[in-house]
Amino acid sequence: MDSINFFLHTAGATQSLFFALYFWLKRKQPGFTYLALLMLLLTFLILLGYVYTSGRIIDLPHLSRTGFPTAALIGPLMYFFLKTLFNPGFSIKRQHMLFFLIPAGELVYLLPYYLGPVSMKLQYIQEDLQNIHIECTYMSLFTYISMLSFLLLGVFDIIKVYPNKKERFNKEHKKEIIVLYSFLTLIIGYNIFIVLGIILDPNYINSNLFSGSIAVLVLITGYISLFISNKAGLTGLPGLFNKYDKSRLPDVVVDGKIKNLLDHFENNQVFLDPDLNLKKISELLNISSNNVSQIINRHFNMSFPDLLNKYRVDYAIKLLSNIENSEKNILHIAFESGFNSKSNFNSTFKKLTGQNPGAYRLQFKKNT
Repeated sequence: MDSINFFLHTAGATQSLFFALYFWLKRKQPGFTYLALLMLLLTFLILLGYVYTSGRIIDLPHLSRTGFPTAALIGPLMYFFLKTLFNPGFSIKRQHMLFFLIPAGELVYLLPYYLGPVSMKLQYIQEDLQNIHIECTYMSLFTYISMLSFLLLGVFDIIKVYPNKKERFNKEHKKEIIVLYSFLTLIIGYNIFIVLGIILDPNYINSNLFSGSIAVLVLITGYISLFISNKAGLTGLPGLFNKYDKSRLPDVVVDGKIKNLLDHFENNQVFLDPDLNLKKISELLNISSNNVSQIINRHFNMSFPDLLNKYRVDYAIKLLSNIENSEKNILHIAFESGFNSKSNFNSTFKKLTGQNPGAYRLQFKKNT
């Protein structure tokens, strides 16, 4: 049994380290940076699992309880991987720092323990190996429930991005999509299994089954992620659903057209033209309307009308927030922002901000 335990953990850690190195070297592909970090964390957790199940934690007391904040990082990294896979332009923003509240909170809570004397840690470990402490049970539950929440959030984002996947589904990539959803189902099921296991038997997290299952999961995660990401390539998974696959432009051309498009929107403010349409933009960029739609879908993950409305509403917000425009009525603001009617302006503004322009102006005045 000890030899099987050693082999399983060694194989899992070795494979995980291999994947971490591979994904890091290929980090230009969407999501691979997060996968590399994820695999490094899993390598540590597998080795830590072996240290616990083999009883060697007694010789390495400073490693005790380091698994909690480490495991809590898996959820955010998995979410970022899925997010980047389906939206290659995704980048971590300030609000995403909230995702690290749980691992940071656990780290702060455990800091006195980490800084404590070896004798205290040895006593704690001895007690924990016989009957796990209740606080460890709660932290384990909290960690894996949060991990499950991040996975479900990632799945929800995928569904939100591709609500009409049946219409946009590319049959050539049916295998990759089936594999992806099967993988997500497996990971979610695994987390539910872990949570139920901890509830039924708190000592479950110290068992060979628990740490060994992580090693097996690493193999599955690594190979499936490798399979899906390699199929997705540098453009991520939108291409697996995207109706523009056959007319896809080379990445070098796309990069240039994106810069050109942003220049027209941000510097020339073409969105202020109430008659602006896809045909006019295609003429400015000197490419077909179909290719303009392709670029906007791939880079901004939205349609041309949505992009146009976003810029117009952002401009309207600036006008409404300017005290010099306080006497201008809402219709005037709408026309200045590129909208051709007050009703369209009100509905679009509320859709993107959650409130109508008049309410936004009143709230801004109150806050200032």
